[in-house]
Amino acid sequence: MDDWNLEYNAHSALYHCIPGLITTRSKTAHQIMKVFPDKNGKNLEIQNEDRLKEKLFAEIKSMYNSRIQKYELDGLFRLGEYRDNLEIIKFKLINNSFETDEDDYSGIHGVYPKTFVCSDCGDFRSIPYKEFKYFDPNKCRTIGCNGHYDQMSIVLFCEICGRIKELREYNCKKHKDAPITLRRIEWDSLGNWEVICPICEKQNEDPVQLFNVLSCHHYENDFNKSSKLCSQPPSKFIPLTIKEGGIFSPIIITSVDIPPVEYIDLDDLEYVLLALHLAKFKDISEDIGEEVSLEDIEELIMSYNSKILKRKYFNQIGLDVSENEKNSIWKDYNHIDLIEDVITNLKDRFDNIELENINDYFAITKPFSNYQENRPISYEEYINSLNSEDKKEMAFETYKKLKKDFGLEDIKYVSSLTLISSCIGVINGINRFYQEDFVPHFNPLWKEDDKKENLLVYSYPYETEGIIFDLDKIKVCNWLIENGLIPNDRPKSSNDAKEILLNIQKYTDDQKFTKEFTALKTLLHTLSHILINKASLYTGLDADSTSEIIFINQASILIYSTSNINIGGFEHIFENSLFNWFYQIKIDMLDCILDPTCIFEDGACFSCLYLPEYVCSEFNHFLDRDVFIGKGERYKSYW
Repeated sequence: MDDWNLEYNAHSALYHCIPGLITTRSKTAHQIMKVFPDKNGKNLEIQNEDRLKEKLFAEIKSMYNSRIQKYELDGLFRLGEYRDNLEIIKFKLINNSFETDEDDYSGIHGVYPKTFVCSDCGDFRSIPYKEFKYFDPNKCRTIGCNGHYDQMSIVLFCEICGRIKELREYNCKKHKDAPITLRRIEWDSLGNWEVICPICEKQNEDPVQLFNVLSCHHYENDFNKSSKLCSQPPSKFIPLTIKEGGIFSPIIITSVDIPPVEYIDLDDLEYVLLALHLAKFKDISEDIGEEVSLEDIEELIMSYNSKILKRKYFNQIGLDVSENEKNSIWKDYNHIDLIEDVITNLKDRFDNIELENINDYFAITKPFSNYQENRPISYEEYINSLNSEDKKEMAFETYKKLKKDFGLEDIKYVSSLTLISSCIGVINGINRFYQEDFVPHFNPLWKEDDKKENLLVYSYPYETEGIIFDLDKIKVCNWLIENGLIPNDRPKSSNDAKEILLNIQKYTDDQKFTKEFTALKTLLHTLSHILINKASLYTGLDADSTSEIIFINQASILIYSTSNINIGGFEHIFENSLFNWFYQIKIDMLDCILDPTCIFEDGACFSCLYLPEYVCSEFNHFLDRDVFIGKGERYKSYW
């Protein structure tokens, strides 16, 4: 059988070209066997790889350890604190041009599963790897049969241990070497599929129902019977039809790249970043006469740790004091006590808050570094740039009404930002994310699967453009209060609202989503999806070339382009079609062609809010039009 070339843009490759994933771009399903790392330097550099590793490892650890605990997988070891064993791999990128060498490729894939059934006689067989290149699918091995072989697009899944197993041919217990015939009485009813060998058939033996005899004994693989995943009794495998994203679902995390740091401890970095945006270093700013940046904090810590600079300082001022007094003076000179006090206070206040997401938002809206350019442009700034005073006045009035009608605080355009999308692992089998308390069978990407020591992450850094939508924080807090989700202490100012939102926690003590987090994420995520669905009308980008980041504690969303070519679609919509975009989404939010069923059940479906899985990393979870319109009686409406 001939392979074929698979081509994906780099961002889509994270969803399709990770080792182990299945692709179905032709009649035959293939599995990605190997992906080559970047050696041609075509990827962007990741500025702060340590911070990225810290964030990704925390996600991997949380998902993997939760799976082990939920299903009592005693045969797997929980992840500890060895984030240094995580390696970031960037794809080997290939130019899509006529000059590209035809032998230049980024990875290897092969037919999976290698199990076939004859279209006429039902001959059921699995082809060993070494024999596969000699296998002719157009010719049945049964004498006198003119049928051809079709791939058996079924794999087996165990809900107890999470194992995925290739469906191999069934061996007759009485006649082990005899060929097997598969009878598919009802093609869509897998429970009625039967197998029998010709000898048993001649002896009038009853056929065997295929999926009733396939049990999982919870071994990690069939070659090592000592590697048992759990002590549960054997259970029936569930047959799953092969489709992309249906057997292995990749987990993609997207974050903002920030400048590297050398002297700030990684455990303190997120608190330093938060302190910069909460203006907690005012005393330092007054001392140096300008706003403090990340580089300034780095230089102060570097200076404090430099023995040479310390010696020069005391030589210059000619102060003859004890070493303890010198240490105290030097610490005060570099503001170290102030920095440490700020970090300690923030750790006490925000110990259970995911600061990475908060700081990613700040990195876009107000860059940490003095050297970062392309700061966001607010819509009011754009209006002020218009030449005509009449146009300015009209635009201001229309924008004021838009913000009031849709509960918005601000809209900003970002002409250039660097994002990093990373695949941290895959979910095996059925992902029942819609069920409360469901824990998926998440598997990290191991460098050596049998050893499970070193972790791999596939990352793609890229530059893009996007638009940030900030919801009115006071209105958001009041909406949460009206829905009984937070204490009835209404904010009196925007700063009060910011404080309330910053303290919204993701998890309860037993690691379940808090009700206020779920509601706020549903509000933001629903708005994001409805905007993406209508963006193609104005940007020239279809939904497949657009993605999102949800900033929960800022009540904000970022919608950005994932296209390889930046055509300026979001700049166009920002300057020319912003009002039309919003009033169009209001029409779509109010009505779905599957209403009233849609709005009274989940408030989201394929007809109104769902996006492709490689656009929505949340698997279309946290969506409900009811948060905006209040018809389904689950929420009081935001609009």
